[in-house]
Amino acid sequence: MKRLLVSLFLVPSLLGCSMNTPRESGGNNAAPGNDAPAAAAGPITVELKQREPNEAGDAATGGAGTVTVSGTVSTPNPCHVLSGAAAREGSTLTLTITARSNAEMCIQSIGTLGFDATLRGVPAGSYTLRVVHAYPGTGWETKTIMTQQVQVR
Repeated sequence: MKRLLVSLFLVPSLLGCSMNTPRESGGNNAAPGNDAPAAAAGPITVELKQREPNEAGDAATGGAGTVTVSGTVSTPNPCHVLSGAAAREGSTLTLTITARSNAEMCIQSIGTLGFDATLRGVPAGSYTLRVVHAYPGTGWETKTIMTQQVQVR
C-alpha cells in the first residue's frame, strides 16, 4: 500500500518536471521563428574609475555590449568622490556622474577630477548618449556635459 501511494504521488511530479520546455521554464533557447518573447535585457551596470584629470577632453565609444566614457568633472573643491549610474529610455542612454563631498573640511578651490566609466549590458543598437554631472548638496546645478551618438554591437 505504501509503494502504491508513493507511486501515485511521484509519477505526476516527475512527469510535471520532465515536461518543462525552455519556453515554459523561462529559458531563451527557443528556435528561430518561435513566438516566445525575447529574454528581457538585464540592467545596465556602470564601472567607474576615478583618475587624475588629463587634457584629452571628454570622449565616448560604443563596443560589444558596452559604452566607454572618459571625462573630467569640475567640483566645488578637490575633496569629492565620484559615483556613476546609467539609465536607458528607448534609444537614449544617460550616464549620471555624481560628485559628493568626502570631507568636512577642505581647501576652498575648484577641483577637477578625471574618470573612466564603462557601461555594461547595453543591448546592440544606435544610441544617443547623454553624460550628466550632478552635485547634490553643493548648490551647483546638474548639467548635461555631453550628447553624442554611439553604436553598440
